Amino acid sequence: MSARWTICSLLQDLGARGEAPAIIASSEHSIVTWDCTMVATNAVGLAASLRARSLGHGVPVVLWGPNSPLWIVAALGVLAAGAVLVPVDDLAEEAQLEAVLRRSGSHMLLTTQQHEAECAKLLGRLGAESWLLDTVAGEQIALISPNAAAPMLAPATTDPAALFWTSGTTGSPKAFFLTHGNIASNAEALRALAIIGPGDRALLPLPLHHAYPFVVGMLSTLTCGTAIVLPDGATGSLIMKALTDGEATAIIGVPRLYDALVAAIQSRVEKRGVALRLGWRGLLRFVIAMQHATGLQPGSFLFNAVRRAIAPHLRYLVSGGARLERDTAETLAALGWIVLSGYGLPRRPRSLPATA
Repeated sequence: MSARWTICSLLQDLGARGEAPAIIASSEHSIVTWDCTMVATNAVGLAASLRARSLGHGVPVVLWGPNSPLWIVAALGVLAAGAVLVPVDDLAEEAQLEAVLRRSGSHMLLTTQQHEAECAKLLGRLGAESWLLDTVAGEQIALISPNAAAPMLAPATTDPAALFWTSGTTGSPKAFFLTHGNIASNAEALRALAIIGPGDRALLPLPLHHAYPFVVGMLSTLTCGTAIVLPDGATGSLIMKALTDGEATAIIGVPRLYDALVAAIQSRVEKRGVALRLGWRGLLRFVIAMQHATGLQPGSFLFNAVRRAIAPHLRYLVSGGARLERDTAETLAALGWIVLSGYGLPRRPRSLPATA
């Protein structure tokens, strides 16, 4: 990949990786893998389709659907077209979708058959168009353009790439843009750290309509040559199944996920009798003290059996989106995992486009 990240350089790099896995989707009954060529080809083709419909530079395009390989391909295609991606929570209700369409000024919705049926009257009332993501032909999204081979022009670093809303935990949700330059800064910084690479697989259980999983979990992970592992939901059983199915070496999560992991481990220990419980607590305190005093991680071998029972390939736990509590981070590190925590993404706020 070139020194300066662009969406075009990412897609070119994906295409060059051929049959290496890019996305591994785990469900209750199956595992579906999209290789790098499939992802790149479909994203480039979708970008050509959007540009052919004058849905390119600066035009807002709303994306409404669950995490899936199709969602990722659609997002990459919108970015490559130079349009502005406006992702919506898969669980959003019609009123929320209407607010997003009106505030963003978008008249194009990429969505699923189920969601299209739910919002057909709304789209008609607003004069908006919808394209279905889950209509596929073989290994290709059916709506892509036959002119997929047309050359791509990388958007300028100052061009808006995506419009997100804050979570609203400290007040009303606020809209903000990430530019292509904002995304490039994060992708390049994480690539330079060389924490994960082509030999890794990163579990991404977070909804992609938020900035942190979108930039760090999706774009930066693909930039590093790492395959994304998608669970079929956010329940503990589906996440654990995806960890195993995808042979994940990393998790890109949020603090509450890791709090739950620590609580689940401790709950198992509590059920194993007084002697084992006291021994566990003492050993854990000893390992944490050793980490503080020497910087060493004796838990990497002392608790190897515990880690292998949970996820045999897992090495890295990446946390973002909120502050990871020290007790949680210390416990996970004492068990032998490498814990990486970062909170916040650099962004340059931009005003919303005028609505019709």
